[in-house]
Amino acid sequence: MKCFISMFFRLGEITLKDFKQIHDKSSGNYRYSFKALDPEFGTVKEEVMNDDDIIPGWEGKIVAWIEEDTG
Repeated sequence: MKCFISMFFRLGEITLKDFKQIHDKSSGNYRYSFKALDPEFGTVKEEVMNDDDIIPGWEGKIVAWIEEDTG
């Protein structure tokens, strides 16, 4: 399922906590991964776990995968 959300923050300033507040998943545990550019490997899927961590942008956008954590 695709979802497009507008956020009024600058890339490089958005934390995982900010993202979670915009994309409300109130029940269950979730894993958050983001498309990012790694200087060595190119485009990668980077998991972010700490609420205070800045989430990566990719080509001026945030591309995220939200998966239910069943383990």
